Amino acid sequence: MTDLAILQKRYADLGLKPGQFSACLTEDGFAPPWRITAIDRGWCSLLGLDEGGQETTQRVRTGDWLIAVGDWVLLSSRAQDSVVEQVLDRATYLRRATRGGAAQQWIAANLDTVFVVAAFGPTEKLERRGINARRIERYISAVHEGGAIPVVILNKLDVAGRDVEQTQALCAELASRFGAAVVAVSAIEGGGLDVLAPYLEKGGTVAFVGPSGVGKSTLLNVLTGRADAATSDVRATDMKGKHTTTRRELSRMPGGALLIDTPGMREFAVLLEDDVVPGFDDIEELATECRFSDCQHESEPGCAVMEALSQGALQPDRLKSYRAIVRDGQRASIKHDAKARHEQRKSDKQFARVVKSAKKFKKR
Repeated sequence: MTDLAILQKRYADLGLKPGQFSACLTEDGFAPPWRITAIDRGWCSLLGLDEGGQETTQRVRTGDWLIAVGDWVLLSSRAQDSVVEQVLDRATYLRRATRGGAAQQWIAANLDTVFVVAAFGPTEKLERRGINARRIERYISAVHEGGAIPVVILNKLDVAGRDVEQTQALCAELASRFGAAVVAVSAIEGGGLDVLAPYLEKGGTVAFVGPSGVGKSTLLNVLTGRADAATSDVRATDMKGKHTTTRRELSRMPGGALLIDTPGMREFAVLLEDDVVPGFDDIEELATECRFSDCQHESEPGCAVMEALSQGALQPDRLKSYRAIVRDGQRASIKHDAKARHEQRKSDKQFARVVKSAKKFKKR
């Protein structure tokens, strides 16, 4: 192996993709990339290699960049401080629309797999609340949109209150509906965790997402073999838990996989590109056969989606999820457009005041 090939392999163990490595080769030589492991008030923690090729860490200023945990960046020195100078193109990402109407919030970047975590409850009522099909589909749609592989983890199998055959049937049903692998595990007892091994190879990056109280931090503790990530119990009455993870952070497994834990998110709106809903290829394909190009799939004549629904080829719950994601995406787009118009009006008014002042000064 050449020195450059060895260097590329070392960075691949940290999750750097071949295209990103190539972007670091410049006319001036090799610009060492650094991976963001945490972000905190204008500063970010980084993981990279020193001049001897050994793993090392440092903390630098973020500058004005909109960055995410998992990003690869290049640094520039300013006086005695280092600062992020460039963000390498993301191979994959996970993002969401925010309630405030901002265009997007980056959750994590350069992911191979995203574990969408839900949890069983000890009673039938709590099971319905814990395993929310529409919430899971929103997460999966967002994962598809960013290009990573979604895997649904149904945690707390130890309190599922159902036999193995029923649990396997539920997993198969969810997998067929979501188009993603679905596994049932118990982070507390360690049951079923072996099926996650193919997604946790050295150099692979996995993010955990899901609402609070489903056991994301407990899963991360078990997989990394550490006990310092804060966890807390959920209330037995309604299965609601506290946000024990307060920030996104990348950590390492003993086997070399990189794991990103995220705080629980009560709301998750999917951002849509060209009004296409990722993960719903079946409905999008049906929509191309509708009589009208702007069909809303409600009561329009010649609607292929509604025809598939009436014939049983499309499940009502899936169409309901699709419509909800479209509504949220359109709402976020409207909010963003309104905010952009507001900022433009402010800019126009400020410019008009400058022109007016200049004219007054010229008349003197």
